Amino acid sequence: MARLDAARAELVDRIAEAAPGSVITAELEQFLPAVMAALPMIRTGIRVIGREKVVGLIAKPLAELIKGHVGPEASRRLARAIADKGLGLLSLEAEAQAGGYGRLGAEALASTLEDTIRAVGQLPPESQAEPLRLQAELQEAFAEAAARHLPSELLRADVGALELEGESAVWVLMPRGPSRRYRYRKCTRIFPVRIGRQVARAVVLADGETLEERLLDEGASGWPLEAEVHVYESLPGTHLGHLAAAEGEDLAGGPLDAGEFEELTPRIASLLLNQPGLGGRPGAPGMGRRWYRVAVPGRPRHHRRRHKRLLVRLLLTGPRPVLRVHLRLGERSSHRIGELVAQRADVRLVAGFRALILGVAQRSLPTRLARQFQRTPGVALSAEQAQSVAAALGERMVAAISAQLRTLGPSLAAAARDPKAGMTLTFEFGFADRAALAAGRADAPTITVRPGRHHD
Repeated sequence: MARLDAARAELVDRIAEAAPGSVITAELEQFLPAVMAALPMIRTGIRVIGREKVVGLIAKPLAELIKGHVGPEASRRLARAIADKGLGLLSLEAEAQAGGYGRLGAEALASTLEDTIRAVGQLPPESQAEPLRLQAELQEAFAEAAARHLPSELLRADVGALELEGESAVWVLMPRGPSRRYRYRKCTRIFPVRIGRQVARAVVLADGETLEERLLDEGASGWPLEAEVHVYESLPGTHLGHLAAAEGEDLAGGPLDAGEFEELTPRIASLLLNQPGLGGRPGAPGMGRRWYRVAVPGRPRHHRRRHKRLLVRLLLTGPRPVLRVHLRLGERSSHRIGELVAQRADVRLVAGFRALILGVAQRSLPTRLARQFQRTPGVALSAEQAQSVAAALGERMVAAISAQLRTLGPSLAAAARDPKAGMTLTFEFGFADRAALAAGRADAPTITVRPGRHHD
């Protein structure tokens, strides 16, 4: 990553400082190996064909494609068009005042080249070995990358790979700063959205809860909700902690939490933004993943660590395997449960628990189970088996809640009144042996209710 940072910065300087119209083939020949080294799948393909041959076939055509944008004036012209789209959003005005316009434009070209190199580098070796096929792939990859990183008004009319409908935007390397160690990209367009309750209910987050539940826990009181959506893209080496640390720097009250960033799939992009083209490209490790964050303007941000709703623990220390499923509820859900217990609304309580439990059993429990079982020799689950076991456990959890609701009532009420945040329902399943564990044949669970969040 350090070598890629240094190579990217060197290329940006060469683009910004070269004589107008220069064909910077040598500079690209130096940049290409740093990009290729950052992703294992690219290294594998390059070994088959030979690095020198691939570099030679890619560097000169790319240098020819960008020669009209090389040099100080061309870089400044490109930078002005980019800054106009996100000057205040990304705090680029300080760079503009300090004469950083040229670097911003050169960075856009470098990002275009970097994405093109990665796309071509991930082609099968047989495609890389055929020069004519490689040039066709190179042209297409360059057009797609240029549509992401260069303002649409500067592109040819026949470029048909634009991601956004309506107002155009570009992706800017972040975080900004003198170190030039960039760890993600941010879209220069912030999306104002009106989130209806049905849409919020359909947007499922990584921990299995829905966007509706998260917004209600954070104080939403009416629908539709006026909000803003910020969109990000990963680079090789991106961690959500990079986004949280950098995006929270200019916000009062402390940094963001990494749990506020969720993956932006084409489905979520369509539901939330009506922009399916913004969804990330699955199957591209280290690059191309998209993330989003929902912010409600004017509402104080609660600076607290986000807690996973569902946790699974597999215990093999006793004579029989034991599986604990911790269902952790927030304050709002806990108070609502306390109200329903006080009203003796047993049917509504069971219906609410049923929807919650079967939802997490379908969305997040299979993944949690697969991870736990992978650590246990002889009981690894396939994806299909994990889904089946999770569904069976979910049904048993609902049945146990229904059968024990009257007994659990006092514990639920006490947990709702407790000053600790939220409550945890722990379902403990016993198994006769490891064979029963692998098959998902569990005994009926015992249920424990505790105030606060637990993960034992």
